[in-house]
Amino acid sequence: MSTLDNLMAAFNDVRMTASAAVERIQYLAHDLAYARAEAADAAAVEQIAAELHATADQLRAALAAAGEPQPHA
Repeated sequence: MSTLDNLMAAFNDVRMTASAAVERIQYLAHDLAYARAEAADAAAVEQIAAELHATADQLRAALAAAGEPQPHA
């Protein structure tokens, strides 16, 4: 093979590698976006759970103040 052929082959190898890298980066960006959305969902669920626990505590306190038997947690 001539020098030009070697250069063209090397260029094609680099181009294919770069193309594969771009595709992989796109997949990773998608995975990162999905993971961030899942983390946001988990944080929202934790916030809702904390609010429910606070509401349950308030209800227990109100029942205790009214002299009503308290439900078990």
